[in-house]
Amino acid sequence: MDFQKHELGLGAWLYNVEFSREEGDRILSRAVEYVRKDVSVPGYRKGNVPDSILFFQFGEKINDAFKDFLEDAVISSIKKEHPKTIASYVLLHLGQNENGNFFVSVKVSDPTEILFPSDEEIGNDLKSLSFVKYEVDQENFSLTPEIEEVLKSQLDKDKEIKFEDGSKYIVGVEFKFSSGKEVEYYEVIDLYIDSGDKEMKSLFDGRNLTNNNTIKLTGKVKKLIEKDYIPNFLGVGEEIKLDDNARLVYIQKLHRYIDELPEGLKDPKKVAKYFSLALDIENNKRLETKCLSLFVKKYGFSLNEDDFLKEFFNDFTSSIFRLSRTPVHVFVPYIDMQLIKQRSLNTILQREFYKRLSKYFFGSSSLDNDKLEDSIKKVLPKLYESVGLSTVKLTTKEIREDKPFIFANIIKNILEFE
Repeated sequence: MDFQKHELGLGAWLYNVEFSREEGDRILSRAVEYVRKDVSVPGYRKGNVPDSILFFQFGEKINDAFKDFLEDAVISSIKKEHPKTIASYVLLHLGQNENGNFFVSVKVSDPTEILFPSDEEIGNDLKSLSFVKYEVDQENFSLTPEIEEVLKSQLDKDKEIKFEDGSKYIVGVEFKFSSGKEVEYYEVIDLYIDSGDKEMKSLFDGRNLTNNNTIKLTGKVKKLIEKDYIPNFLGVGEEIKLDDNARLVYIQKLHRYIDELPEGLKDPKKVAKYFSLALDIENNKRLETKCLSLFVKKYGFSLNEDDFLKEFFNDFTSSIFRLSRTPVHVFVPYIDMQLIKQRSLNTILQREFYKRLSKYFFGSSSLDNDKLEDSIKKVLPKLYESVGLSTVKLTTKEIREDKPFIFANIIKNILEFE
C-alpha cells in the first residue's frame, strides 16, 4: 500500500492511496466470500455457490462489498498515518490506474479546536488585555427628538442606496487592514449614519461608489476604524495598516412606523435602562471578540471544514468572513479564498472558546450548543474581573457621534426590550 498525503488547508488533508494488485485481489476475495455466505441459488448449498455464478447473478453486491472493504482498509491505514483524530472523511475517487492497481483518494478533516495553553498562561494573557467598558450616563440622559425617532423606528432593507435629507441609516461597511506580518484581515461593522452629516453623507450617497460597491474612506471614518474599532477587534496593540477602500455590504434605513411612543418608552429613566441593557450586549460582544482574537492569533485554530457545511445554508446574512490557512502553523480568520458565513465561524469559535474558559474558571469543559448561552452568562463576569478594565460613561450624544458602530448595534437591540 502506497501513501501520498497533501495538506489542503482549513484543517483538511488529501490522501491518495494505491493498492498493489495482490492487495486488491485479497480484498476482492473477502468481498466474494462475504456475499457467498448470504446468498442462495437453487441447486447449490448455501455458502457453496461457484464464483462464476456469483459474479453473474450478484456482481453488483460483490462490487458494493468490495468498495466497502476497500474503504475500510484505506481509512484504517490513514488513521495510523494521520497525526490527529479524524473528525470526518469524504471518499473522492475509487478506481484502477493504468497499472491495474486500485487507487483511492480520500479527504479527511481534523476536529475543530483552539489550541489553548496552560491555565497559567491563560491567566497572564487575560491580565495583559486592557478593555474599556462603556456605560450610559443615566444622570444626563434625555429623550431627544432623535432618540424618540429611533424608538419609533424599525429596520428594513432598502433595495437601492438612496440618501434623503433627514433620514437615518445603518450601513454595513467591510474594511481591510493588515497587521503583524502583513496578513490581511477583513471585518464588517455597522455604522449609524445621519444624512445631515455632510461628510458621512458624501461618503455613502452613491457618488463615491464604484460598480462593486467599493468606496474610498474619508478621514473621519478611517480615524474611527483605526483608533477605536480595530484595537478592539485585534485584542493586541500592533501596528496596523488600513486600506483606503472599503465595501458597502448592505444599507438599512430607519422607517418610522408609529406616531406616538408607548407609555413605557416616555419615561427617560426607563429608556436609559433600555439603552444600558443594549450597551451591555455590545460591551459583551467587544470583550469576547478581543479575548478570542488574541487566543486564536497566539495559540492557533484548527478547523474541521465539515462543521461549516451543517450551518452553511441556514440563516445566511450579508456579513461574511473568509478563511484561509496562514503561512505559519495556525489558522486565523481573515479573507483570502473561501467565503464562509460569519455566523458559522463565530459559532464554532465561540463554542470552543467558552469550553476552554469554562474549564479554566470552573473546572468543567463539558459544553454543547444548548448550554452555550448559559456558559456565556457564567464566563463573561469572570472575564470582566480578569482583564484590565476601565469604565467610561457616555451620553447618548457621545455614543451617536463618537461611537457610531456601537450606536448602530444599540438601535438594533433596544426595541427587543419593550
